[in-house]
Amino acid sequence: MDVGALPKPLRRVAALSLIALALGLAAFVALAPFARMLAVGGEIGAVSDLIAQQERLLRAAASRPAQAARDVLLAGETSGMAGAELQHVISRGASMSGMSLRSTNVTASKREAGFTVVSVDANLQGRMEALRSFFHAIETGIPILFIEAMSIRSAAGPQWDQQPVPLDVTIRVRGYGAGKEVN
Repeated sequence: MDVGALPKPLRRVAALSLIALALGLAAFVALAPFARMLAVGGEIGAVSDLIAQQERLLRAAASRPAQAARDVLLAGETSGMAGAELQHVISRGASMSGMSLRSTNVTASKREAGFTVVSVDANLQGRMEALRSFFHAIETGIPILFIEAMSIRSAAGPQWDQQPVPLDVTIRVRGYGAGKEVN
């Protein structure tokens, strides 16, 4: 279709429409970076708020170092409560690793360098894999615990098949509590 064949008013409208379209596209291209900058500014504000919140949390945590240190100790204000907590930790570790807890006995506690030293003698039974898992949980978990002594022997007589042999394990586990009272 020939543009010259259109009536003059329609040609003017088409020309003005093309000019308006060109100006609209130019305005869109010119304003697009500003719109993106506004979006990035909003993201920067959100990240700045998050950083400020984390800084407040770090300042609050730094003001309570004693509480963080207490997390690695056995809970309980007395040595009896710390002993009960140690028995609970050993019992939970045994059940989670697949060991059978036969008995526990809290030994006499003592004071050492401002801490209450609590020990538990435990008798367990289970397979080698469960024992490894139990030892790993005790020695790497929280509260910090130490295995002072251990005795491992076979719970069954000699076997000629390739079945895993159950083990009879006796250990002494030691932990530290912050309690001031020794029972």
